[in-house]
Parts: sequence; structure tokens; C-alpha cells
Amino acid sequence: MCFISANVHDFGDREGNNLHPYLQNETEQLGLDVRYFRSLNHFNAVHANHLNFLDEQWLSTNIDWEFLNLSVLEGVRGIHCGYYFETFERNIVRDYNGILNYDPLQAKYDQSISMFNVGCKAPDEFDVWMSLGGTAIVEYLLDDEHYNFVAVHFHTKVNVRIRDKIIIGYEANYYDENSGLSIEGACEILYFA
Repeated sequence: MCFISANVHDFGDREGNNLHPYLQNETEQLGLDVRYFRSLNHFNAVHANHLNFLDEQWLSTNIDWEFLNLSVLEGVRGIHCGYYFETFERNIVRDYNGILNYDPLQAKYDQSISMFNVGCKAPDEFDVWMSLGGTAIVEYLLDDEHYNFVAVHFHTKVNVRIRDKIIIGYEANYYDENSGLSIEGACEILYFA
């Protein structure tokens, strides 16, 4: 537990680095482990400065995008995207009333990180959850003889484990509630090779 106050005279010891001895004794009697910090900067110096290297640029530079892209197509194929294709069918293919079939043919991360959260496992070990996006080419079947190719954006959650400033593991999550294919920016491709 942390207690942060600039009022060193009432709450801190003489050096201002620990709780006042009376407060320390009281918290120990209650079975509490309370650390005193005289400011947020003091707290950050002890607990957060080792995270300074972790920003969007460091992640983007150090992620093995080729490795992630090896499994992204399989992951995108598992995304339930009925809503997307239902909407796309209404907006683009107005004459077809049958069942929609689709198959992602290609998928690749675009190396953008829309957001990330950092969890500290140990002083030099972190879990970082990121929201990553990319583009998928989807074969969109209209019937047995007619089909379109559609370029759509996808997003998913990816976790990386970092130890000693090196990424040591990846875990991608393509569950429906965390992933999807987006109608925004979707376009038909007239020819796909």
C-alpha cells in the first residue's frame, strides 16, 4: 500500500523517505505494509522510471511483425464477422438475397498500435496488451458463380511479454468480443491476384 503526501513534517520521518515512526508502528500493528512517498515524482523514481523505454515507437520497432503475420490469417478466419458482411451486403450488393459466404485470403498487420497497457510482472518483466490492426483481403461469395474481393480493416488484442527490454513472447487474441472486421474504409477490389 502507498501513502503519498508532501506533508513530511506530519507524516514522514526526518529524512522524508519513510512514514513517521508513530504511523509506521500503528500500520505494523494493523498488519499493513505502507510505503511513504513525499511526491508523485518520488513514487515514480522508485516504481515507474524503469518503464520509460516502453512507448509506442519502442514497441513498433521491437515487435517481430513477420512472426505475428505468420498466424494472423488463421486468427482472422476465426473472427465472427457476420455483422460486417450483413452491413456490407446491404450497402454494396443490393440485388443478392441469398446466404453470404466469405473467406479471408490474406491478412497482415499494418504495424500501427492504436493503444496499449503495461502490467509489471517483476522489476524488469512486463506484460503489454496492445490493440493492433491490419488489412484482410476477403473473398465474398455472392452465389456459385459470382464473388467479390473486399479489402477490410481488422483489429485484435495482442499481448507481448518483455524481459530485460527484449520481447520474449507473443499471444494474439482473436475472440469475437475483442476483434472484428470493420466496415469503415472497406472497399471492393475489382481484381485480386
